[in-house]
Amino acid sequence: MVIEAVTFKDCGAEWNRHLLQFPSNNIYQSYEWGEYRRKFGWMPQRTLYLHKNKPVGLIQALTKKGRFAKFNITWAPGGPVVSGNNELLPEILTSFISQFNKSFYYVRIQPPVNYEQCTPQKSGFRKACVRLGTKYTFRKNLACDLIKELSKNWRHNLKRALKRNFVIEKAEPARDIDKIITVYDDMVKTKNLNYNATHNENELREMLINLKNLHIWLCADSSGKICAVKGYVSQGETAYEIISASTGEGRKNYSSYALAMHVIEAAKKEGMLMYDLGGTDPDLNIGVHNFKNGIGGDLINIPPEWETTNIPFYNLIFNIYLRFYRK
Repeated sequence: MVIEAVTFKDCGAEWNRHLLQFPSNNIYQSYEWGEYRRKFGWMPQRTLYLHKNKPVGLIQALTKKGRFAKFNITWAPGGPVVSGNNELLPEILTSFISQFNKSFYYVRIQPPVNYEQCTPQKSGFRKACVRLGTKYTFRKNLACDLIKELSKNWRHNLKRALKRNFVIEKAEPARDIDKIITVYDDMVKTKNLNYNATHNENELREMLINLKNLHIWLCADSSGKICAVKGYVSQGETAYEIISASTGEGRKNYSSYALAMHVIEAAKKEGMLMYDLGGTDPDLNIGVHNFKNGIGGDLINIPPEWETTNIPFYNLIFNIYLRFYRK
């Protein structure tokens, strides 16, 4: 089969329109996500693939130049997105990789679907040993009775929270950036998280500015002190939770339970059919995993990541770095 590759540059609305035509569309392949990551040196490259003038796949890849000339690192979270005719995947990936032939490259992709028969191996990819993202996520069907699906312990803690008269208000990202960051800063300190808090703050600010269809709520206690923040990005019929944090006090007073239920109910009222609770890893953070598990929904095994490079042993070096040195 012969496919045609069409490059997109500044056609955000048209790119998103094509993306939403694929059942496996996700926010990480949206135009806005690419522009958000551009702020941190990742240059989005967007390609639509046609077969007989009909869209059969697309990929938004984020490329950053390495320290040495003509060396690029490329990461495609949530991509490529391919139509139901998965047999075109190898040809799409071969076409995709061909654009890097004039340089040294390391490319990693994360297809949203597990292509068991048409594996990326046919295009020179190998399964990555260490993931950049998490292995699981929870997805909750919003058509069901939200309360009945809660675990007994989660429902008990929700009742405790509702007795405390929390005030939950929808935030305006541009106006409330500092309030949101204050909650994150407290979470970093009280949980002793091992990442660069300043860099994380910059990313958070840019995300609040650049992402569209972003819905955020703040939860304050009876004294007016903000103790939790949570929000999602809506795309198609799915709400993707992208912001979630609580202060040390917020984790003690059960505000996260009241806020989580409020936000999920708001997504349902907006017309969302699915709520993606975001990544989870029971080995790294069993507390967060149990909290999301208690909300109900299905535990989804995120498909593997795949990598390819034309530099001998670089994939091994990169995976060793991810396993032992990434914080």
